[in-house]
Amino acid sequence: MANVIKLCASSKKTNPKKLISYKSLISFIRLPNLLIIVAFLWLLRIFIIGPLLEEAGLSFGLTASQFNLLVLDVVLITIMGYWMNDWFDKKVDAINRPNRFLVTANWTVHQFWGTILVIGLLVIALSVYIAIETKHLSDLWILPTTISLLTGYAIWFKRYKIIGNLIVSALIAALIPLIIISEWSAIEIALDTPSGIGQSFIYLTVIYTLLIFCINLAREIIKDLEDITGDKENGVIALHQLFGIKNTKTIVFSLLMAMLFLEVPFVFHTDFFVGMTLIFLILMLLTVFISLRLYRARQSHHYRTLSHWLKGIMVLGISQLYILSLA
Repeated sequence: MANVIKLCASSKKTNPKKLISYKSLISFIRLPNLLIIVAFLWLLRIFIIGPLLEEAGLSFGLTASQFNLLVLDVVLITIMGYWMNDWFDKKVDAINRPNRFLVTANWTVHQFWGTILVIGLLVIALSVYIAIETKHLSDLWILPTTISLLTGYAIWFKRYKIIGNLIVSALIAALIPLIIISEWSAIEIALDTPSGIGQSFIYLTVIYTLLIFCINLAREIIKDLEDITGDKENGVIALHQLFGIKNTKTIVFSLLMAMLFLEVPFVFHTDFFVGMTLIFLILMLLTVFISLRLYRARQSHHYRTLSHWLKGIMVLGISQLYILSLA
């Protein structure tokens, strides 16, 4: 990270490229995405797991400090995934996104992989510390396995973007089971309470995990449509190259319809019916809007805009966690 800051600070104040460097650095770190992940994990803890434990008269197994370390671990792994993806995408980004940080920055192979190694060691150290502190040594395999999946994809399967789409979407969706596993000792007891909240908890978390997977996969595929030119020139195999652009758009549309279908149970599994219905109607209108724009999209910036709209839907979906806690 010191090398990153040094490279940005080396630009002259009067040089307009400095602004570009800061923009590319923010994009490199993916700060908005990281903030969304942090908010998502804390909202899961407070508004989904919290009420379940409270109903059973239990408290969290992880303290706030321990949970913050777990969130930091997830953030560091996410950064590793983004950076390795950018490193192996340099040739593609030189065409699709010439202002990307690794395209413009003079980072050597040793500097880059040295930074990745330091982050990886920090992730493992945090994982071991959390496992020892919480007596969850049996779960120690989770985060290192995640690193292995991201590294394996970046090194061996990078040419096949559909594999990466599935891996990334599955890992984002897996954040929900990860937080549940971290509190499983208390959750297991809470699920045995006669109140019936346990069955709703399991049902809704499974549905929500599938929903997160669908919306992320739809966004990843749209991002591939944004990169058509660079992918084609560098031999990258994406979904649109296997099935054509028209069929790929149909797949994205199907994922959006699946998202709406998965939203329906939330409307009927909360006492705050009006609030959930309102969010569902907003999501439905946004989905119709995005679908129409999708089929009219022809150029890279059209798909980039759609990707931003889908991120907005993801943020709206996360806001549902509070309403679900009112159930």
